[in-house]
Amino acid sequence: MRIFAILGLLLAVAAAPPAAKPVGPWVVDFQPTHCIASRQYDAGGTLVIFGLEAIPTQEGRHIFFQRSGKLRLMDLEDSDIRVGGKRIGKSLIAEPVVQKGNVRYSTTLEPEEYRALLDQKAISVRSHPVKAALSFTSLEAVDEQLANCVSLMLENLGVSRDEQAKIASYPKIELADRPKLGAGGYPDDAQRRGAMGSIRLMVMVNEAGKVTDCRRVRTSGHPDLDSDACSAMRTHAVFQPARDRQGRPIASLYVTDFSYLFL
Repeated sequence: MRIFAILGLLLAVAAAPPAAKPVGPWVVDFQPTHCIASRQYDAGGTLVIFGLEAIPTQEGRHIFFQRSGKLRLMDLEDSDIRVGGKRIGKSLIAEPVVQKGNVRYSTTLEPEEYRALLDQKAISVRSHPVKAALSFTSLEAVDEQLANCVSLMLENLGVSRDEQAKIASYPKIELADRPKLGAGGYPDDAQRRGAMGSIRLMVMVNEAGKVTDCRRVRTSGHPDLDSDACSAMRTHAVFQPARDRQGRPIASLYVTDFSYLFL
């Protein structure tokens, strides 16, 4: 079975058994295309990673896990994610990672869910592939570092701090149009090779919510997948435009991941 996914973020975190003990400090990774805060857990000698990712122009945060295993369709279903004891009706997104034999799982926390996480400092995830109860410490400091990292990344993408201060909300992709992304199909050569990957794109969106430009800021490692992702965004993506502090639509950029997976 083939599946195409357009994701506001595909991130990885590994799930530790409930008895796992946290070791080591939080690490905030300042990379050119992402800001990730991660913490390692020692669970019976198995390395487990749990973290949060912040993407420029996107509100909320992404929570991710990584664990050994095979990618299965069931990984997308029947997950039970709770923040501060409240269920947020979502499923985990699964994708392969560079480390052979591992799968990463992620979901997006909306702004209000993330605020609850900052207040409660607790989240739990229950699903077929992942069973964990995870706690945060000093999450406020982690969030401050992530926010600073995002501002630096936006500067690197050409949006100054002064310009950032003028933007009340960045573009948002219309959920109803997401299924059309990838409607052109998997590129033939990539399909024959069994190529999979995730491409990070920077998309320019005008005041009417139309895509005017698309650039790759992180490659999938497959040029044909990279090209097809931008083509799909230009052809099918529809956005709510960014708005300034007075509520007026303005041109701005949007950063997202476009993934090609075989399941």
